[in-house]
Amino acid sequence: MKGRFFDLLSHPARVLLFKFSALRGLVLPESFFTKLFRLFTPRLSEANLLRRFEMERNRLQQTFLQKAREANIPRGLRWTQCEWLPSMILLKDRQTNEICLLAGVNISFEAIEGGDMENVAAVSMLRDACAVFQLTPSGWQTSGRALFNMNPAEAAERLRDSYAPYAEAKP
Repeated sequence: MKGRFFDLLSHPARVLLFKFSALRGLVLPESFFTKLFRLFTPRLSEANLLRRFEMERNRLQQTFLQKAREANIPRGLRWTQCEWLPSMILLKDRQTNEICLLAGVNISFEAIEGGDMENVAAVSMLRDACAVFQLTPSGWQTSGRALFNMNPAEAAERLRDSYAPYAEAKP
């Protein structure tokens, strides 16, 4: 029962999981554990979520940059640098209760030789963006998605119909 998922749970949630330990011999679908995790996510404090993110920050930043480069977005540009800013905001999806974190970044690109963007002067300009991370039962993850031309506060405002600030989110 050790691992990232177990560490995120409050004491009452851990007790409940130990009571379910008798089911350990049964094969349960992964969706069962995902639903169980989502049931307890409202009990996680904002400070605990941010602490867990900070513990994995180096790995998450490397994974984000690798996946973002592989996605080739924006088309015709190559990611050269990603400067991490201190601004972060936790959000909760209003429908699925999924918790995500938006981290502020400044991104630099260069044009791919022979591409459409090769002669565009704006390519070398620093871009403001948000790196998107999701909380899963195994910890923080990223798909390399970036929200361009906005900082975390602006992104939270634009996404307010779909996402609530985590501190205000209701279970």
